[in-house]
This record gives sequence, C-alpha cells and structure tokens, in this order.
Amino acid sequence: NIYKNLRSCGKRQHASSITRTTGTQPAPTTIITNSENDTYLKIRNEARTAIQDEPLITPLLQSTILSSSAHNFATLIAKIVSSRLFLHSSTASPFTLNTVTKIIKDAMESDELEYGYSMAEATRLDLLACKRRDPACLTLLEAVCFYKGFAALVCHRAARRAWGKKVTASNDAMTKGKNTRLVSLWLQSQSSAAFGVDIHPCAEIGVGVFFDHGTGVVIGETAKVGHNCTILHDVTLGGTGKEIGDRHPKVGNNAMIGAGTKILGNLTIGHRSKIGAGSLVLISVPNGATAVGVPAKIIGYAQEKRPGSIVDGSLTQVSLHKRNESNASMQRNISELSFPTMLHDVTLGG
Repeated sequence: NIYKNLRSCGKRQHASSITRTTGTQPAPTTIITNSENDTYLKIRNEARTAIQDEPLITPLLQSTILSSSAHNFATLIAKIVSSRLFLHSSTASPFTLNTVTKIIKDAMESDELEYGYSMAEATRLDLLACKRRDPACLTLLEAVCFYKGFAALVCHRAARRAWGKKVTASNDAMTKGKNTRLVSLWLQSQSSAAFGVDIHPCAEIGVGVFFDHGTGVVIGETAKVGHNCTILHDVTLGGTGKEIGDRHPKVGNNAMIGAGTKILGNLTIGHRSKIGAGSLVLISVPNGATAVGVPAKIIGYAQEKRPGSIVDGSLTQVSLHKRNESNASMQRNISELSFPTMLHDVTLGG
C-alpha cells in the first residue's frame, strides 16, 4: 500500500536542504534551508512595512513575528500560531503560552517526515499555496497572522508529530510503554475551537495544501489528503458512522474540493479530480474526473493539469472527454498509484 511507504519517499531534496531521517530521532544539527530562510526574511520585512503603514498592528507583530526569539522560520511560525491558539484557550488551560510555543517549535524543528517532507518544509509550501491561490492574499504576512486554515494545518502537523511516541519517563509501570496521545488531542481540540477546523491527529496530509477560509472543515482519523490540494470551507472527509478501522476518504494530488462538500466512507478521490460545491460523495471518483450533485455523479473531466492550484470553483474548466488517459488508467484505485515525491516548482510569492 503506497500510503504505508510514503514516509520513505521524497529523499531527493535540493543541495541546501536540511539533513533528514525517516525515523523520529532528531538529527544532530538542524540546518535551515535557503528557501525557509528566504521565506522567514520576507515575512519579517513585510511585518516591518506593515508597522510603518499601520502602527496600530505594532503590538501583535513585535510580540510574534519581530520578536527577538523568532530567529528563524520554525520559531516564527511557532510564535504566531501559538499566540493565536492561546488567545482562544480557556483561562483554565493546563499549558502556558511558552509551553504551546515549544510544542509547535519542536515539531517544526523535527526531522520526522510525512510524505517525505519535514514539517518546516511542508508548512512553507502550505504558506506559499495560500498566497498563490487566494487573490485576496497580498502578502505572506497576512496568511501567517490571519488565515485560520493555515494555522489549523500547523496545529495538525504538530499534533501528528506528538502522537504515538513511546512513554518512557513515567515511574508508573502501567503507563510506561504506552503511546502518547493526549497532547495531540488537546491541540486538535483547541485548534477546532479557535479556528473552526477539526482534523484528527492521525489524518495524513500532503504539502502545498490550502484550506480556503477553513471554517467547518472536518477530516477524520484515517483520511488522507495528497499534495497541492485545495479544500474549501465546510468540507467533511468523514466516515459513514457504521464502520471501524480504515473508514475515511483518500484524496489524491492536485484535487479541488468545493465548499460544503461531504465525502463519506473509505473511498478514493483521484488525482486531479474536482468536486463541485455542495456535493454528497458516496462513490470513488477516478483520476481527473469532475463530480457534482447529491448524490454526486461524474459530469466530465478536468481540463487543467492541476485543479488544486487553479481552484475552478464554478466548474467552467470541465470537458466531457478524458484527458489523454486510457479507461483502465482512469478506473484504477488510488491505492495502486504513487504520490509524486516532489511538488512542481513553487517560487516564493508566486
């Protein structure tokens, strides 16, 4: 099954990339990639410009983006997202702001891979996707500070990396040897309350993913989302309510899922597929297909190569003909396919 092997993929990194391992042990040293550093510097420069233009925003930016402790991309993201999360936490929260920041920072600096990417690199590509796909987003700073979907995805990636670690420090013989889960569930719960996005820590999500608006997105425990997808608000990747085990949808690369869509059950949404707004999807959708309706039916095939990047919400780029693929290829289950180990080139601010 390709999903079980994805963590060993993506080893072809550019020469300046961080030295990574496929396990959970950190590397001896952490080297910031040129791309991460460029993104970090760009966000800081945008923050300085914002203070000049709008002095009222100064307290927020000086305490997070321009803080002396935000000395690289990982710490910058940890500072701003934890600040946003903590503002919505209960006054009886068991964690201090510094503790929440450390949880996210440790995950950002971890070498643990998901689909072949570290959290820092995945987060950078998620951030660029926000800027690239939303015409209302003029700067990376806006996405970092104000986009609920981006912040929720950061919290999810941190929760996923805190999940399932062996408990070794406990003096309780009954506890020692168990796997961690409560911190991850707290992050999920707080992220859901703060940002309106509910993602189980075990869900697997690729890079360059954009939750447009984000509000109302629900992604279940065994769901999987490929690279470069766009998911609009009020989308559910859920179970049928009757099954246990592997029971949630699997979404391929470069897919676009319209607002209000409900996809239920252990079915597959193929690479480059599009789902129209308000659809109820109860069947698998083949590669490149466009489905819409209640229940959803296939009405054609995507004309564009990367629907997840184009975000054709009105479904104007739909053809009645398949895009140079054999019928056998179109009907293959997504579990027989391989996610590409690298995304197409994404330039800073592009």
